[in-house]
Amino acid sequence: MNPQNYLRCNFLKLAGCIITIVVVASTVGFAQDPANKTNGRTDITLRIPGVVKPFTFAHLSDLHICYVDSRNSELLDFVSRRENVFSRHGFGSPNQTTPKLFKRINETNPDLVIITGDYIDIPTEASLEVGAKLLDSYDAGIIFAIGNHEWIGSMLKVYADRDYWIQRYEKLVGHPIEFYVRPMQGVNLVCVNHSAVTNRITEQQLQQTKNILEKGWPCIFFMHVPIPLELRPDREITETTAEFYELLKTHPQVKAIFAGHTHIENRVEYRSGHFQYIVQAGFRNHYNYITVLPVD
Repeated sequence: MNPQNYLRCNFLKLAGCIITIVVVASTVGFAQDPANKTNGRTDITLRIPGVVKPFTFAHLSDLHICYVDSRNSELLDFVSRRENVFSRHGFGSPNQTTPKLFKRINETNPDLVIITGDYIDIPTEASLEVGAKLLDSYDAGIIFAIGNHEWIGSMLKVYADRDYWIQRYEKLVGHPIEFYVRPMQGVNLVCVNHSAVTNRITEQQLQQTKNILEKGWPCIFFMHVPIPLELRPDREITETTAEFYELLKTHPQVKAIFAGHTHIENRVEYRSGHFQYIVQAGFRNHYNYITVLPVD
């Protein structure tokens, strides 16, 4: 298959994501989120034992900004059509929605902003440069969990090595991508690279998860793809991935999980009184605002 046809073929696969990805949610038992909602924002309050001082963070995902220039000229037509997919479904251009959403979030003055992947739709140098400028517009600190679209260039054969892009994102956000911990007022905020189609967790990621949970601090986990409540018999996963899922669902120090990927807002109870929150897509002009409080 010649490169042009290859791009067209994968464009059709990608374009279908906006429609078909919603179906994924029903396979893992998500329930509609009854949290307090306002226009374009959902407010969530977490009360966690061990919190030293109240803090807030904004959670957003799936912004899908998409820029290209002469450095990736072979993608000019592809990216134009890709951006039109969002407009055709009534969401407007992510390139126009994202700066406005960032401005709204900045005005709420969160202590931290957390993006759980698919910030960039197609990895290009132009997208990275614009993405960096947009992140600089935040007054708060940024932490980031990578999504599948951040390195989908491998599938498009734009770049052969996804590790190239992971290194670029590490430089962009200033922290490791595979596994990263940010202590915050007595809570560990943990970002994990759970973004691949096969959702494979490595042995190193699993061990890092065990180590951080053994420290005794309460933990909030962030990742792109939500963890499933039950393993599907038709889906092959590694032993380390299955163990990671079970650990997050059962360990008492896992206080909440935040994810994206499905483009729809949901929450699921993975353990009694503890929830996985899936934020609605940022390209739909939505984010979650979380307040973390100590237990009285």
